[in-house]
Amino acid sequence: MALNPRSVNRLVTGLLLIFALIALTAAYWTVIAANDLTARSDNPRQIEAQQMQPRGALYDHNGLLLANSMVSGKTASGQPFMRRVYPQPDATSATGYFSVVHGVSGAEQAFDTLLRGEPVAGAEQAADNLLHRPAPGQDVRLTIDLKAQQAAAAAMRTVNAARGAVVAVDVPSGAIRVLLSAPGYDPNRFDDPNAFSTLLKDPNAPLLNRAVQGIYQPGGALETIILSALLTANVPLDKPLSGISQPLILPNLTIACGLSSGSDATWQGAFVTACPSPFAQAAADYSPDITRAIGAFGLTSVPTIAYSASPASTVTPDGSSATAVPVGSLGPAEGAGQGRLTVSPLQMAMVAAIIANHGNRVPLYMANATRAAGANDWQPLDISTDQAGAIAQNVANTVRGAMRQAVLNGTAQAADFKPNSAATTNPAQTPTSSPLIYGHASLAYSGDPKTALAWFIGFIDLPNGHSVAVAVVLEATPDLNKAAAVGGAVLQSFASNP
Repeated sequence: MALNPRSVNRLVTGLLLIFALIALTAAYWTVIAANDLTARSDNPRQIEAQQMQPRGALYDHNGLLLANSMVSGKTASGQPFMRRVYPQPDATSATGYFSVVHGVSGAEQAFDTLLRGEPVAGAEQAADNLLHRPAPGQDVRLTIDLKAQQAAAAAMRTVNAARGAVVAVDVPSGAIRVLLSAPGYDPNRFDDPNAFSTLLKDPNAPLLNRAVQGIYQPGGALETIILSALLTANVPLDKPLSGISQPLILPNLTIACGLSSGSDATWQGAFVTACPSPFAQAAADYSPDITRAIGAFGLTSVPTIAYSASPASTVTPDGSSATAVPVGSLGPAEGAGQGRLTVSPLQMAMVAAIIANHGNRVPLYMANATRAAGANDWQPLDISTDQAGAIAQNVANTVRGAMRQAVLNGTAQAADFKPNSAATTNPAQTPTSSPLIYGHASLAYSGDPKTALAWFIGFIDLPNGHSVAVAVVLEATPDLNKAAAVGGAVLQSFASNP
């Protein structure tokens, strides 16, 4: 039977249209939508590429290994499976974690682009694409000092601090030496399918990095800023005060002096003993001056860390989002650090750093060099040396003196060197020959009912011309001596190993 030419034409036309549709569909997915398809989190090739990724290693500033990738089995297509390993459990607050399943955090996230490695160009890129060969990442040298980080973790365990944070910053460079959040976690166990979900459900929120993300009432820790504001307004440090030891009565809260005020009824005496009533009254009497000082110390903005992927964001300890609030007109609650202003340990470390740096800010950074895969030499990162003034040098130096008195005779005595201290490794060294420690310890209250938390901010001047500033916060801790002891242990670790 002969075919109808018209039917043949219709059949051929239909087939051509089908082939054209297939070609257009293939072109769309392989050209137009290729990037979106590749980037999809459920793309098996994308997942396998991450499993194969020879990610760069993380080191502390002395070259001690903090994180690296090791071959651990095979991928679905038979390629080497790279598992991320963290050999220093006390450093994971700083390193964070990298997981194909659970994501990325901490320094792993901040320097992810460097650690993954940028694709190369030309023939080498074509070969990598053809062979599905991932570009090797760069090593990153962090500014973290592992020995000091371990000293901070040990001190937290010594005082049985279940929740809290420690931040230490080199002055004047701004290098972050300690970044510790408690409780911590072990990212080496994330292969256990129940480990990560258990951490998510833990009411102590171990995945929250309290050092940079936690926000707290400053309480008496705000006294350092208020004292700076008073001195800037030419209020004498030895101005006589009346009733400095009177408890401060706020709605649902009564706050007493952190230490018996003794006979020194002056602004220095009130600061040294962390008595809240004079500072609460100062908030009303010197509201514009204190508001300016709070801004000058950086407490109304989120700190940024050089080369990080994003600013050091702040969230509440329960995980909800929050930021520091401009304080505006101040009342007694704001003067006692129990008002609208909330702060992070990183911000309070900056406060101590400004005093240590004679009134100048320091530029925060957490990495100082990178190294290409297979290379021996580190390439330094370009770090800003901006040290803009926050307060006058004479004001900062006067506050220094008051902080030293708080260590000698006030609330921060637990931070100072002690005879036969474990931190004093040289038998010939005595407390009088040790570098001087400056500090201030106090309490704050949060929640309903009110729960105490302990603050210590301070610094140590080292023989090499640098200083180290530290901030410590301990949650659910009504003993300010514990915070001072932790801060002192961290500062003394730098004196033992400058």
